Amino acid sequence: MTDTYVRTQEQREGDFARADEFETMVATAISHTPINLVSNTKATDRLDFEVPGFRLEVKEKRQPLTGRWTQTSLVPEESLFVLDELTLRKALLFGDAWFLLRNVPAGGTLHLASAVTVGCVERTRLNRNGKGKLLFDLRNFREVHALETIPGIIAWERNELLHSECCGALETNEV
Repeated sequence: MTDTYVRTQEQREGDFARADEFETMVATAISHTPINLVSNTKATDRLDFEVPGFRLEVKEKRQPLTGRWTQTSLVPEESLFVLDELTLRKALLFGDAWFLLRNVPAGGTLHLASAVTVGCVERTRLNRNGKGKLLFDLRNFREVHALETIPGIIAWERNELLHSECCGALETNEV
C-alpha cells in the first residue's frame, strides 16, 4: 500500500489564486483579437473560455513533478505534464476544444493542443485516489510564444487535424 498524498487547504487556495492570475493573462491576451470571449473559469462543468469556433482550457504545471509521477513514465520530468482525465472527457464532449498548457518550471513555456491530439498521443494513465490522471509528453504539442497568437494558431491547426498523419510532434513507431 502506498501513502496517499493530501494537499492542505492553504495549498489548494494558493493553486486557485495562481490559476486565476494566469487565466486573466490568457483572457486579456486573446480578447485583444476581434473575438467575443466568454469566461467560465469559475465553473466546474465547462471549459475555461468559449470563443466563437472553439473552447479553450488552461492548465499549469507549477512545480517539478516528484518521483510518484516520474517513476511511471519514460518521459523526462521537464517535459512531463499531468492532466486530469475528467478535464479531457469534458473537452471531448464539447467538441472543438483546445488545451493551453503552461510549464512554469521549464521557464513558463506554453504548449497548445487540440483535445483530439491530447486524446491520440501516447500517454500513461494512473489512478490517484479514484481519479484518473493522464501523463503526457509536452514535446508532442505545439509550443506557443505569444498568447495573442492562440486564435490564429487554432484556426490553422484545425485544418491540419483533417490530414491522416499521426497526431503529435514526436515520432511514433511504424509497423
